[in-house]
Amino acid sequence: MGLFNFIHKNATKFNNKQLTNLIEIYSKIDKEELADYFIFSVWTRAGLQIEGNIVLSDGYVNLSPEIDYSMYKLFFDVSNHFRKNGRKADAAAISIWAHSANGVVTAELECDLRKLWELIASTSEYWDEYLQKTHSHFEATSLSKETLDKTMSLSRQILENSPPSQYK
Repeated sequence: MGLFNFIHKNATKFNNKQLTNLIEIYSKIDKEELADYFIFSVWTRAGLQIEGNIVLSDGYVNLSPEIDYSMYKLFFDVSNHFRKNGRKADAAAISIWAHSANGVVTAELECDLRKLWELIASTSEYWDEYLQKTHSHFEATSLSKETLDKTMSLSRQILENSPPSQYK
């Protein structure tokens, strides 16, 4: 077995274990709580994209509602940052996007990602309510109206495209 195959196999095993743990956690909470986590992850993702933190290989800012592999490292790093700072629920919410982006190139995760997105999609009746609450929460912060409006608009686009097409 070559070095690449060894690394890929171990990375996939690690990612699959994390994804399985996330599915187990999300399976145990009620739909409203899961919807709240998901909307937090959508809002955070949209905000990072609006702020220009997700950049494609050609240097352009990624404002697409679609998921792609270029997002993996950023969301993995954000999730680890939350985890290290004791924000486990926030880390779990953001890891939805890290796992989904990783799944674009790691076919072995596809089955479990479909399970994860089935759980998330089952909460869609609450998405608008929690998105409005999140928007209202951030209106009381120092974010500009323009940033809030753009984040809200991209959040809605992300929700319209959820689950990502490869996990439907």
